[in-house]
Amino acid sequence: MLLLLYFNSFISERCLTPQVLESFQKGEYKTFSRPTLSGPEQIIQTQNFVIHYTTSGTDAVSPAYAESVAVFAEYSWNILVNQIGWFAPPPDNNQGGNNKYDIYIKNIGAGVLGYAVPESPYYGYGTEGYTSYFVINKNIDAAYGIGVLKVTVAHEFHHAVQFAYTALDGGWFYENTATWIEDIVYDNVNDYISYLGVSGQSPLTAPQYRINTFQNGGLYQYAGAIFPYFIYEYLGNNHQALKDIWHRMGTVPGNNTLIDIFDVLSGNYSKSQEEILSYYAIWRFFTGNRWNDGIGYRYSEGNLYPTSTLFRNISTYPSVDSNQTLSIQNPGGAQFIRLSPYSGALRIVIKFKQCQGCANVYLIRIPGPVIDNITGNGDSINVIYDFSGYSYASIVIVSKTLGGNDIVYRYRIEPASNVLESRYSEYKILVNGRNVEIITDKKDFDFRLFSIDGKAVSNRNLAKGVYFYQLKMDKKTYKGKIIIN
Repeated sequence: MLLLLYFNSFISERCLTPQVLESFQKGEYKTFSRPTLSGPEQIIQTQNFVIHYTTSGTDAVSPAYAESVAVFAEYSWNILVNQIGWFAPPPDNNQGGNNKYDIYIKNIGAGVLGYAVPESPYYGYGTEGYTSYFVINKNIDAAYGIGVLKVTVAHEFHHAVQFAYTALDGGWFYENTATWIEDIVYDNVNDYISYLGVSGQSPLTAPQYRINTFQNGGLYQYAGAIFPYFIYEYLGNNHQALKDIWHRMGTVPGNNTLIDIFDVLSGNYSKSQEEILSYYAIWRFFTGNRWNDGIGYRYSEGNLYPTSTLFRNISTYPSVDSNQTLSIQNPGGAQFIRLSPYSGALRIVIKFKQCQGCANVYLIRIPGPVIDNITGNGDSINVIYDFSGYSYASIVIVSKTLGGNDIVYRYRIEPASNVLESRYSEYKILVNGRNVEIITDKKDFDFRLFSIDGKAVSNRNLAKGVYFYQLKMDKKTYKGKIIIN
């Protein structure tokens, strides 16, 4: 039933819990009978756990390995339950010999580290919780190092904690959260970072993917640990937010993971869906060799991450292109367009296809960072900004909706050859050769151009000379002078 894969030196299907959950949620409970070991069972009992293992047959491990699992499990319990306050895994009605939590050490195949299994409903926390047990593969330390064994135990233990809340939500977020928790329990191991640089399987190497991407046989759901990591750090290293999210998931029936996440962040922490998705994208831009540029908008360990993938790296202007062959998925997919240094003003025009208010768009200029929301209204953007004195810039386009079509757009980035900045912030006048254009976010306005003798003229193919403009907008009238050289 379960496919075991190996990808270079990375563990590809590191945790089989999502596959277990999928079958469990379909009602295939008989698939998950408790493990039978290949030799006589031995046990280690600690304050909270029973470790089941054998020293003979295909499942054989040393007592020292079993002791290590026990130590790492108790350490994880202490950090997560005693110190941070996550729900403890509920008692399992004396399965495995008593009500302590059962861990089985077994040969479950190369490339797999472990999995957790929900069993019986538990209503003691007022959630749709379940009892559970988990399985750890044999000799992980020998294959991948002691650090991987530590974080594997923490990872699978957090699945046990998650089941205390619910076993009925989206498998992607179970893996996101459990992989983030590895770094909370064992901050110095940093195993999760190894997933972030794998091509097409990470929110950094494929930022255009939706945040709830799950790849069978792939790594995205583990690399997606940086989504809950972002929530945690964006809210000031606040553990309560993720606990609140899991509690909401457990009290709202069924699989409503995305809605539950954003309901909690909006209702409990005044952070809208748009804000969370937008700044999650911005934080992903400032990783690797761009980390130093992102003060105030970056992960604490983002300097250790790979540098996120650019959609385009523009070095000459004008530049015209589209993302038609690589659309942005929703929710939360993003693309980064880097702009090389330019001395002067650039005009940025973006037009979205079949998209009305589907994306947020930010202009980032370095150093600073100086971040401007240039989203505008409707399905198009037409803005001018001065780029003098900046080492580079980037446009960040991010999906802000939970549904709808993937985001396709065209863009044009060109020098604004002669920009007359009004003293009013509501508009700008662009003189491009012999043509005059009004740049504003407003929908309703009346722009007229007059020759020096007061006659109305077109704003195209003008002769050299002096002209006057009149702009009526928002019950105000603005006037000014334009010179065509």
